[in-house]
Amino acid sequence: MKPFIVKNIFEKENKKPYEIPISWNSYGKFVQMSNIETEAEKHKMWTDVYIVLDGEADLTVGEDLLNSKEIEDGEFRGGEITKPITTKLGKGSIVIIPHNFPHKLKTYDVFVQLVIKIKDN
Repeated sequence: MKPFIVKNIFEKENKKPYEIPISWNSYGKFVQMSNIETEAEKHKMWTDVYIVLDGEADLTVGEDLLNSKEIEDGEFRGGEITKPITTKLGKGSIVIIPHNFPHKLKTYDVFVQLVIKIKDN
């Protein structure tokens, strides 16, 4: 794989996450959100790494995800996070969410992060 350089992750008003292949079992994506609360989700085979580049958000994680729907193999969305713990994220925060941990974000104003997805064996 060749080095991958991105000079401006939001040029051309790209509305979709900008995905970057990292290796056979991982990829990264830049995500920009404003005033959004995401659906709770849980990944059976993926660990998420968040690197906050700008803005603030509340991250809620918990023990399990009740009443969710499997939208594709090992990917669950919706429902209720059990034993939720909420933490404020800001510029410079780094978060590692291992597979099988439910999580969701509530963003304020403009929130920008790099999400690295690592497939667990």
